[in-house]
Amino acid sequence: MPHQLNKYYKLGYVSRTHGIKGHITVKLDVDDASRYGSLKEVFLGEEQIPYKLKEAVIRQDTASLLFEKFSTLEQVQQFVGQQVYLPLSSLPKLDDRSLYLHEAIGMQVIDKTLGELGEISNVYDAPIQPVAAVMISGKEVLFPLLRSFIIQVDRSSNQLHVDLPDGLIDVYTDPKG
Repeated sequence: MPHQLNKYYKLGYVSRTHGIKGHITVKLDVDDASRYGSLKEVFLGEEQIPYKLKEAVIRQDTASLLFEKFSTLEQVQQFVGQQVYLPLSSLPKLDDRSLYLHEAIGMQVIDKTLGELGEISNVYDAPIQPVAAVMISGKEVLFPLLRSFIIQVDRSSNQLHVDLPDGLIDVYTDPKG
């Protein structure tokens, strides 16, 4: 029976096999790869099937994994191209001014000056910085999800308190603009 996707986050994908003893290389899609050196289990594919690990070695933005049940190149070739997941419960806890991008969606945004802006409908993981989208007066308003703008992430009330630069919202909502 498949696990629920919303209980997992994508760690990366299997980019290739490595060597003849059953190692796979995972291209990591995370901010800080060093957090994942003590992996004991990963979940593969759309079904998020669990696999116990014998070994996990992190090198910059890749992980070399060796499964307990597989010991040959032929046995692990089936995994190339598959997504690799971990349970959301394994994510490190964050302070009250940081958030994971997946948890921002649905949060109510409250600006220090303007008050309640609306609910985050989408997060774009742009190359320079992640950007949140909020619908205001029928227009999609974007703002960077930067620590310098975040006053507090209130997970218990699902609110994101921010102090956005003056005029940022006006760029999107000013009818003369």
